[in-house]
Amino acid sequence: MNAVIVTACPCGVAHCALAYGILSRAAAALRLDATFECQGIVKTTPKLDQAIIEQAEIAIFAGPVSGASRFSGKRVYQAEPGDCYRDPKGFLTRASAEASLLNTLV
Repeated sequence: MNAVIVTACPCGVAHCALAYGILSRAAAALRLDATFECQGIVKTTPKLDQAIIEQAEIAIFAGPVSGASRFSGKRVYQAEPGDCYRDPKGFLTRASAEASLLNTLV
C-alpha cells in the first residue's frame, strides 16, 4: 500500500518527531510504502508534493495537521500522535482498515 503520513504536534515541540520516528520504523517493518511530512518546531520536513499525495492510497494524520485540504478526496485516518506510541504497527494496520474517504476536511 502507498501511504502519506503526516505527523504534527499539538504543542509544537516533540510529539511530531517521536511519532515520525516510531511510524517510519513500523511502516518499514510492514513493508508499507510511506512518504512522511513532519509539522513541528523540533523537526520539520518539506511539504509533501501534490503528485505524491495524489498517488497515495491513504493519508494518515498523527496530530492536528495544517493544510489538510490538500488531502481532500483521499481516504484519511486522523488520530492523536500519542496513539501510535504503544503499538505503531497496530496503529498503521487500524489506519488502513478504518480510513474514511473525505470530500472536505476541517
